[in-house]
Amino acid sequence: MMAARLPTTVTARGSFRALGCLSRPTKPPAPAAAVQCARAYSEGEKNPANIAGYHPGKVDKFALRATRKVKKGEQYPEEVSYDTMTAARDKLRVMVVTGLTVAAVLGSVWFIKKGKAERDHGDTLSKRNLARKEQWDAEKKAADAETPAADK
Repeated sequence: MMAARLPTTVTARGSFRALGCLSRPTKPPAPAAAVQCARAYSEGEKNPANIAGYHPGKVDKFALRATRKVKKGEQYPEEVSYDTMTAARDKLRVMVVTGLTVAAVLGSVWFIKKGKAERDHGDTLSKRNLARKEQWDAEKKAADAETPAADK
């Protein structure tokens, strides 16, 4: 009896190995050495790799105000530290998710109460569907009665 042959694939290095095989190279290739920037910057020019602050945009300013990193009535700073901006965004993200969760819970409770009230009044989805189907059937019969029969 012959063993089933597994399909093979070509990896990035060009070697073949069977699908599902857990064998991997023992050592990943060493990363290339970081290349130093050879350009020298003048006094008035900033090195983009060494920016000390973050310049907030409109959404970032809203995040700073909403998370109370900037007090009401104060001017927005020209530069904000990256850590402060990250903390403000994270806090705003948590606030939005919490608000959406609360809205979903309140909406589901409201729909449950609405459904129970309709059930108590005897108005159910099945009755509405049956009434709609009867209306469609009546409209179809009226349309069929209006059109003359085709000659045979």
